This record gives sequence, C-alpha cells and structure tokens, in this order.
Amino acid sequence: MRVLVGCLGAQALLACVVPSPWWVPDLALVGLVLVIGATPERWLPAACLAGLFTGALAVRVPIPIAFGYLICGWVLRTAGSRWDLADRRVQCLAAAGSSTLLTMGMLWLEDKWSVTLVGLASVRVFLTGLGPLLVRFLLHDVIIRTPH
Repeated sequence: MRVLVGCLGAQALLACVVPSPWWVPDLALVGLVLVIGATPERWLPAACLAGLFTGALAVRVPIPIAFGYLICGWVLRTAGSRWDLADRRVQCLAAAGSSTLLTMGMLWLEDKWSVTLVGLASVRVFLTGLGPLLVRFLLHDVIIRTPH
C-alpha cells in the first residue's frame, strides 16, 4: 500500500506542476495495478483509496470516477487470477487497458468526443502504460538502490 500512497502523492504533485492533465499519467491506477499484482487480496482497500483520491481531485463527475476505480480493481483482481500481474509486461498492459477504459468512459459520460481529445487521451493512456516500469525503476534503482 505504500507504493499506492507514493503514486497518489506523485500524481498530486505532477497535477500541480504539469499544465495539462492529459500529460500526467494516471499514477493512481498504476499504484492500483502494482498493489493488486503484489497482494491481490488487498484489491478492495486499494481500489477504494485510489477511487476516493481521484474522485476528490475530479472537477466533474467524481462519483462515477471513484466507482470506475472500484470496477477496475475488481477486474484487475479477477484477471490477476488468470494472468501473472507481478510480471512487468502484464502490469503495463493492465495499466494501459484500464486507463483506456476509464478515459473513454469519462469522455462518454461527459459526451465530449473530438479527434483532439481522443489524441490527448491516447497520450495519457501511453504514459500510464509506461507507469509501472517508471515506478519500479524509481523504487528499485533510484530510491532504494537495489544491487543488480
């Protein structure tokens, strides 16, 4: 859960620094994927924490956003019983897939579709898909400095 809390803090910091939310990866979702990959039985508290955090930061439709994280947590836990969510490649695919579903769901709820928004959403999905690799790199090579 410390990884999730760290991801939430990093997302809040990036959201303050980066001028456009489309250029900030969904680190709450990345943290959720990493927690469920490490301890699948903690999916519900992790999904609630990520959903409440993201819902609190949301300007519009906070309740559907929080509910979306609960659904993603359940889907990731269920998928984790079939696939190895501890594998970095699977984590990247899970983060990108979940980000795609959440982003497209929010665009659908707000009825905002344009080529520009879909392009920006694709950038965010790509950055979120790289998130598990970035978080693992920062944790193991920069912060903790584990030997290779």
